[in-house]
Amino acid sequence: RVDIAPPRWGMDMRAATCRPSVLAERSIRLDHLRIRAWIRGNPRTARDLPVPRRRSRTTLRGSDGDAPSVVDVLPDVPRTGKGGCFVDHCDARAAPTDPDGPLAGLTFAVKDNLDVAGHRTGCGQPTWLDTHPEPARQHAPPVASLLAAGAACVGKTQMDELAWALQGENHHYGTPINPAAVGHIPGGSSSGSAVAVAAGYADVALGTDTAGSVRVPASYCGLCGFRPTHGRVDATRGCVPLAPSFDVVGWFARDATTMLRCGSALLPPWGAWDTTFDLRFDGAIARDAFELCDEESRATLREAVARACGPGPLGERAGGLVEVDIGGRGGTPPLTEWWNLFRVIQANEVWRAHGAWVSEHRPQFGPGVKERFEGAGEVTDAEAEEASKTRDAIAASMESTLVDEATGKDRFLFLPTSPGPPLASGADARTVESFRNRQLRLTAAAGLARLPQATVPVPRRSGPPLGLSVVGPRGTDEALLRLACELERALMERP
Repeated sequence: RVDIAPPRWGMDMRAATCRPSVLAERSIRLDHLRIRAWIRGNPRTARDLPVPRRRSRTTLRGSDGDAPSVVDVLPDVPRTGKGGCFVDHCDARAAPTDPDGPLAGLTFAVKDNLDVAGHRTGCGQPTWLDTHPEPARQHAPPVASLLAAGAACVGKTQMDELAWALQGENHHYGTPINPAAVGHIPGGSSSGSAVAVAAGYADVALGTDTAGSVRVPASYCGLCGFRPTHGRVDATRGCVPLAPSFDVVGWFARDATTMLRCGSALLPPWGAWDTTFDLRFDGAIARDAFELCDEESRATLREAVARACGPGPLGERAGGLVEVDIGGRGGTPPLTEWWNLFRVIQANEVWRAHGAWVSEHRPQFGPGVKERFEGAGEVTDAEAEEASKTRDAIAASMESTLVDEATGKDRFLFLPTSPGPPLASGADARTVESFRNRQLRLTAAAGLARLPQATVPVPRRSGPPLGLSVVGPRGTDEALLRLACELERALMERP
């Protein structure tokens, strides 16, 4: 138990989401000095909470003598091998290119579909690794950005096959142990990245998110996770694609402040978009999204929203939250049907990206992934084009949901990150598929509308982790990262 002295505070949304006016000659990137000043004034984060289990110090021996060699690791999570979170085929460590950068002292891990110079990219699939023997010539842009900011790379992490699964159970390489819920799946496809952070092997980890592959494992492993606006972080170079119109590079951290700091290195200026807007400091609850949760999880998450945004500075200024159904607006289908559209577009793009390779090399895929690839080749371009038209309508509807019609100001949207706690490892195929479909109905919204989404863990007295998400308009990534810090701080208070 952590006793926090009164007075009790809620989220200071004005401070959390206020974005500075940006002159033409200035970048909208949060510079590290401003972030450090903000952190000094808001010191309480999840890192201040006691670690629930004793950690041990583990020496990691690698070829790069400049990379950190000693880390604090939960003793029941191996680095590699059965239950491990790092790949066996390489030891991809890299020293920072600027040791004095704003992220100096931080370590990060990299999902194995992102390039690290001098090492192969395996994508969680043995045949892919065998048929791509050449090491990467240069770092993927997000990897290079973190190294340039002073962080050190400690290795490449396990993942689901070609990133096309959400459980984190790889048929060939096994399942990384979830240190936040031993005996439960870690979530995927960025499973190793999430576990590396949760277990203490790295402060931050890069993952990719197409249909929830950062948000889901963040929720299952009790982490903060971030999916940026589509196109905001370069996922087109040094990154093996899955479905390009959905693919983004996101990241994990144990606390929201660290997640924010990494945003300063990973988020480039947002083109010619208007950068003077800010999020409204009240918000909306996605009622139909909460209805997809099991009863206990729905009650827990709704109580968390009420606790964070109830009586206090936010409630006094904003007058509370509104409830909306995000599906069925503007002629769009109900939220429960959005995943069907997502699936058609995704399958068509996956087959365009990998169909020729699959047909030539006939890799042995594990259960679930095998069936998805078999079905992907049957989706026609006409079907995908028709689904894309509805996607455009959904994107327009979500954009209108994230604007208050009375004032014209932007606002944020609360929704569950997952429909419940992670499944037990080794669940039967019917249970896995049923839960996966419910999960994907929640994560499809941000993907279809290309929106940024942050998730933070909800403190619980017992039971596996649960994540609460907040979604904002396109390009509001920095504001959402600051909002995540305020949301985490408010949720950490005991009622």
